[in-house]
Amino acid sequence: VGVDGKWAGGWIGSKRDEKNYRLVKDVPSGLPCGLEIAVSGSAKTVPLEQEIGGKSGPLKPGHRYRLSYFVKLDDVRPAGSDGGVCARIWHDRNIWLPTHKLVGSMDWIHQEFFFTAGSNADKCQQSCTLYLWNATGKVTFAGVRLEECP
Repeated sequence: VGVDGKWAGGWIGSKRDEKNYRLVKDVPSGLPCGLEIAVSGSAKTVPLEQEIGGKSGPLKPGHRYRLSYFVKLDDVRPAGSDGGVCARIWHDRNIWLPTHKLVGSMDWIHQEFFFTAGSNADKCQQSCTLYLWNATGKVTFAGVRLEECP
């Protein structure tokens, strides 16, 4: 589905989880494709990651940003209280979004989160990771955007 471990739009998945990923075309109108994570059998954590920038990446200390995406869940069942669907922004600290992970089944919904980059954001590696965390089921992400707020 990707080239040299990279997916459409620069997303990187774990080689050991290769069978859990696929590109899908059934996404909200106007979006090119979606990235699906599916886990059956035993619950596990499966990430899709994209580097935001290197040591001097685009997140600037003290600046406000918006992460938004469309997400669709199909029978996502957590294995524990921490399981479900979420995203993480990593720069000088972890920012987990949403506060409570999504579970169950739902058609496409739009998620939007705001955060302020930490004081050392420009001195760290930066990434955005989408997760099916400690769960089984299927989640599809589409239209992922990270942008600076005016």
